[in-house]
Amino acid sequence: MEESIKKDRDREESEKSEFAEYEDIITLREEKELHRLRESYCKLALNQFSLENSLRRVGILIMEWPWFDRFVIFLIACNSFFLGIMDYTWSETSGDPKPLGNQLVDNSEIYFTVFFTFECAVKVISKGLIMSENCYLRDGWNWLDFTVVITALIQNFGVTNVSSLRTFRLFRPLRSLSAVPSMKLLVNTLFLSFS
Repeated sequence: MEESIKKDRDREESEKSEFAEYEDIITLREEKELHRLRESYCKLALNQFSLENSLRRVGILIMEWPWFDRFVIFLIACNSFFLGIMDYTWSETSGDPKPLGNQLVDNSEIYFTVFFTFECAVKVISKGLIMSENCYLRDGWNWLDFTVVITALIQNFGVTNVSSLRTFRLFRPLRSLSAVPSMKLLVNTLFLSFS
């Protein structure tokens, strides 16, 4: 009987030491991940979310997921297609029925606005807004994205006379330039050649 008790104790101690090794490995991985995040992201995003904050960590995971950028580019392409089929010569006062392209753009606008707002919010929570280095608005290309999102929100939720704000929708295809690094480099080089 004493022998079986001793075997049980030995087994428990062995399991505890294995569990302690796993805890050490998990702790080491977490420390490496926090070190990587500290090098790439600001300490506090929006003066509220630390790198240990679970909401911010989920945002960083989403933002760093390669399919997230691919999906954003796909949505930008879809939105550009819709803007391309819109009939800009039609006006509500003409008395003609609204063209199908214009109906598609009007009906899909809210969905694009919601997703682009989600994308902007994820990036702001992950990177921070503007106060620290590597924050969202520290990149000039993100100003274009931010401006397009804010004007779309104002257009959809706040202002009655939005004809002047609708012009900002045409900047959405330019957002693809900020999403594709090689295009970003090409445009920056083009601008530098003029100066």
